[in-house]
Amino acid sequence: MDNDPPINSAPSVPESLFVSLKTLLHKLPLLYPYHVDTSQVPFFLLLLKGLKLVSNIPYTKHIEPCSLRYNEELEHDVLYFEQDFTNHFEQCICFVDKAIETKDDFVLQNNDTKLDNTIVHTKKFILSEDESYSVAIFHKEIYKGKKVLFLDGEPFHCKVFVVHKKKDKVKTYIVRA
Repeated sequence: MDNDPPINSAPSVPESLFVSLKTLLHKLPLLYPYHVDTSQVPFFLLLLKGLKLVSNIPYTKHIEPCSLRYNEELEHDVLYFEQDFTNHFEQCICFVDKAIETKDDFVLQNNDTKLDNTIVHTKKFILSEDESYSVAIFHKEIYKGKKVLFLDGEPFHCKVFVVHKKKDKVKTYIVRA
């Protein structure tokens, strides 16, 4: 009786097994599908209407069966996104008019140090030579250095920030996230 474990104790896990599982879970290739809801607008119609899909993760499109109603199998579009998972995961997808140019952008900390894209996701949407929107979405907190941030030359301190430039006018937006 003296050698029996207490009733509420959990069995111990060998340290080597825990380390192996931790290593495995911190570096996984992710392949996950997004089923495009054809009851709203079919994916191919979005593309025909002049929209393009912008994603920070590579993707492929497949046609697969789906049962939106019980026992009614229909073919529909499925987008597969694939990315290595290392300690965190971040994804940004949007549909943009084909006439709008999209570029990766960046945020400066203290107006001199470029922040890594694992901390903040940024995009610039160029509507014309005279008009653009820059967007910054933070995924992590900044723990070192000054928290004075700059996007497209404009200072800010928030989680989601948008800069709209049109000719010589600049308007900024703080978006609640």
